[in-house]
Order: sequence, then C-alpha cells, then structure tokens
Amino acid sequence: MTEWLEYLRSKPGVRKGLIAGGSALLLYTLFGFLALPPILKSVLTKALSETLHRKTTLRDVRVNPFELSISVRGITVSERDAKGTWISAEEIYANLQLASVVRGGPVIGEIRLSRPAVNIVRGQDGSYNFTDLIEEFKKKPATNSEPLKYSFNNIQVLDGRIDFDDVPKKTRHEVRAIHLAVPFLSNLRYHVDRYVQPSFSAVVNGDPIALKGRTKPFSDTQETAFDVNVSGLDIPHYLAYVPFRREYEIPSATLDVKAVVSYAQPQGKAPTLRAEGAVTLKEVRVTGKGKRPLVRFPLVKAEIFPSDLASRDFHLASLEFRDPEIDISIDGDGTLNLSSLVPESGSGGGNGGQAGKTAPDGGPGG
Repeated sequence: MTEWLEYLRSKPGVRKGLIAGGSALLLYTLFGFLALPPILKSVLTKALSETLHRKTTLRDVRVNPFELSISVRGITVSERDAKGTWISAEEIYANLQLASVVRGGPVIGEIRLSRPAVNIVRGQDGSYNFTDLIEEFKKKPATNSEPLKYSFNNIQVLDGRIDFDDVPKKTRHEVRAIHLAVPFLSNLRYHVDRYVQPSFSAVVNGDPIALKGRTKPFSDTQETAFDVNVSGLDIPHYLAYVPFRREYEIPSATLDVKAVVSYAQPQGKAPTLRAEGAVTLKEVRVTGKGKRPLVRFPLVKAEIFPSDLASRDFHLASLEFRDPEIDISIDGDGTLNLSSLVPESGSGGGNGGQAGKTAPDGGPGG
C-alpha cells in the first residue's frame, strides 16, 4: 500500500486521472440515482398525458445507472370524459442493454409489467373508450421513413386484469390472473443469455384457461412446443368487438385451427418461433352496402409448412378455395364495390403503412 501511494506521488498525471475518473463516476452515480428519476417522472407524466389526452400520474420512478434499468411504479391513466381509471399498473420494469448503442435501435433484455389493469367500455354507438386515439392515429399521414429496429426480450405480464363493459349487450366480461411470458419481439438479430419459456394463463369470466406445451429443457435447443386447437370459432361474434369501422360486414364465418407453435433457442444462434398446421375458414359470407353480397367461400383451407414467425418467413403447402362466389358491380359514381374490402392508405392495420413488409435480414431465427 505504501509503495502504491509513493507511486501516485511520483506520477501526478496518473493521480489526476484517477481523481477525474473517480469524480466522473461519482457524478454519474449521483445523477443516475438521484437527479434522473424526478426528471423522467416529470417528462413521462407530461408526455403521456398529452399523447393520450388523459390525465396520467406516476407514483415513483427509479433508475439504476449501473444495471441500465428503470422502474416506473404506480401508473394511473384516467378516463377521458368520465370518472374512473382507464389503465393502471403497479410497475413497469425495463432493463436496457449496451448493445442498443451499436445495434441502431433499443435492445431491452427484460420487460416486466406487474399487476396491469385495463377498463374497456363499449358504448351504445359501438365505439370504445379509446376510439378517439385510434381515429387520431388513422389521420396521421403515412411516412416513408425506415421502421424502427428493436429487440424486446423476456416480456412478462404478471397478475393482469381486464374489465370489459359491453353496454349494447348489457354484459360484463372479467379476465383475471393474467400471466403471459413472451421470449422476444424483435427485428434485430440479438441473443440474450436467458429467455423465458412462452406461456399464457388467465381466468375468463370465472373459467381458468392455460396454454400448455411440451418442453425439452435438456435438449440443445431448449425447445417448447404448443398445440393450438380451435374448432368452430364464430368470427362475426368477435368482429363486433373490433374497434375499427368497416365498409363491409361478415354475417357468417367460422374458424378452425389445428397447428403446432414451437419456440427454440439453439446454442450460439438467435431464437426461433415456428408454426405449422392447418387453418380453415368455413361458410364465409361478406356483404357490402345495403347488405349486398360481395364474397362467399364455403371453405378456405391453408396448409402451412414450418414457418418462422419471428422473421415473417411463411410457407404454404397448399391453399384451397372451394366454390368461390364473387359479386362485382360498379356504383353510379364509378366505385367498384370490392374496393370497400381494401383498407384506406395509411390507416390499415395500425402499422403506419408498413403492412406486408418483411423484417430485415437478421431478425431472430433468420
């Protein structure tokens, strides 16, 4: 120790460098732990309130500058034109990775949403208590800018809750104990050290449901596979809850799905999310203005070869249309009746005009 002190006395440049480095580390620590949280709290509260047009409050914001993590606690978003709370959450936690600097987009190692609650109300006119946000988004002009690159990993929802008041049908739906684990959502090739196993469970109107799969924890790929079986799903019943206005109606259609969805994490490679199986639509009828028929398909069946959902690499083994019927007409103003099936430019799908584009090379599993 004495020799080290003598060395520092004889090297003023080294001594000054150590003092400068220690001072910088101290300032970084104090700023990260003490100064940054209130700044972020003020900025986030104002930005969310202005963007959502609803009063937003945050109880606490905590930052760990050494772990590059942020924890936002006690989030509450009020209803816009009514009393009560629209969205709340006990905590949103995110852990940023240093790879964000070189990857050209945010790389988050973990996102955890604890005890989120959402209150959805469908009004008498069919609109929702968030329809104003959808309409505002649809009015924004489409841009030709490059889509954001991102890698969100280990996404978890813990003990979530959804309350849905359907005023026209005078019913109320409750979803409790929502637990969801998603290994990744990404269009960047980035591999973290650990991934959560995909899973979903909830209690819907008192009935527990769970997505169970087969896991191979000791294999090199750590593969987990899920059987997805849907039979006779009444599509028109659920379309009534889709918060988008359409120029057409679907009086009848049922959906059958028999597929296998698997997640694998090969050693030294990016994780993959694959699907294969069959999707069948039966008795599909689509009508336009005045309930005039547009399209009818007694059966549409797609056989899917193993496809990588993460990189949007889809392969069809076969596609069958049985006895299709299409009614084509032109209105008095020269408008083709089938044009009502095509979303308006810049408002379809909520993706800013990026529908149909594949993820850049290098997405997970690419």
